[in-house]
Amino acid sequence: MNDPIARNQVMDLYRRRFIVYICTENADVYKKHEEDQDFVYYIDPTCEKDFEAFYREVPRLASILFTPRLSYHPSGIISCDSLESEIHSSIFVYYQALLNVIPHLKKKTQLILFDPSLTSELNLIHHSTEIISSGIINSLFNIFQRHQRLSVFLIKLGILQIGSQPSNYKFLNTSGSDIHKALHYPVYKMIMDANGYKVRQFFNWFVTLGGWNTVYHCGRFSYLATWPFASFIFNRQTCFSFKHLKKRLASAYRNIIAILPTPQSNPSEERLK
Repeated sequence: MNDPIARNQVMDLYRRRFIVYICTENADVYKKHEEDQDFVYYIDPTCEKDFEAFYREVPRLASILFTPRLSYHPSGIISCDSLESEIHSSIFVYYQALLNVIPHLKKKTQLILFDPSLTSELNLIHHSTEIISSGIINSLFNIFQRHQRLSVFLIKLGILQIGSQPSNYKFLNTSGSDIHKALHYPVYKMIMDANGYKVRQFFNWFVTLGGWNTVYHCGRFSYLATWPFASFIFNRQTCFSFKHLKKRLASAYRNIIAILPTPQSNPSEERLK
């Protein structure tokens, strides 16, 4: 759990007294500290023994949170080998684990996918891995929506802030929304609405228009990015061109002022003086 957003999400659910099963390739490292955390268990997605014990708990699952890496920094283009390793460890390993879990589900279970979509929706080119990850998550969202055993939701993430520093999209140099209010509470409410009393489930069904509205926006600029011309406003190249245009206009204005004749004093006024 090197990603700060995923780590904070897990700890928030832990503080709310949920039993949290964390699927990670570094499970052996974290298992050494399981005794200090009564409600957190670590599962290696490549270990059959871990999954055999986990399958007994699958019918009790309230929700499945599919969380790829959400904080990419520094930004920029990376090599093909690094890209392949990142996508495999961040998405494909957990995708395979989810495919193994689905046949053991006894009831329709909530699946929440986290999408680092702001970079791609604003047509920014600062991190190719983030754009590719967002595209894969959207594809998985469309695929799993057709699955009868899953109730699928997608969270499009804006800028989130832990403490005084933004945790994602750092290249925008913009402060984010408080992660507790913008992400933790909405996720908690989504889980409770899907697993609460029948009245609460009906209210959730009504609010989501019968399950039609399954896309949520959490974090600063997450919803604004869906507006027309949002990418034109936020794109750094556009901002640079505006600054360049402003300098050009200011320079032209100064040149025009220099060319225009300066007003001369009236001779009659000089005699009066």
